[in-house]
Amino acid sequence: MIDVHIKNMSCGHCQLKIRSKLEDEGYQIVAFDMLKDTVLVDTDASSLPHIKHDLDTIGYMVDTLKSEQVNEYVYYHPCLEESTNYQLFTDYLAEHTIVLDGFNDNPFGYVLQTSPTKYQALKDFLEDNVIM
Repeated sequence: MIDVHIKNMSCGHCQLKIRSKLEDEGYQIVAFDMLKDTVLVDTDASSLPHIKHDLDTIGYMVDTLKSEQVNEYVYYHPCLEESTNYQLFTDYLAEHTIVLDGFNDNPFGYVLQTSPTKYQALKDFLEDNVIM
């Protein structure tokens, strides 16, 4: 997956146009983050030039320097078993467009789909607010 940063995406109408164009081109949209001007697309980084071109044709500018490859991470800490901490964790994931893909037995933990930058920010948040 890639997190595509779109410089001039500002409203729900933009989101509809972008979704329509990318889906017409065969891409699957995972999530939009309107606060961060990003769209999470289920494809690899090699598709970024094509996505940039597709969105250029409808008037949207992709910032390729801020667009990031999304990787799979497995994260676990015992304190997340407490319901209050788990709620903070899942709220953070939702607010920052981090996909919770399930739970893994080996390696043990929550399977997350996110960029390296967002994953580090999540770990910092949990360390500051959850892990004692």
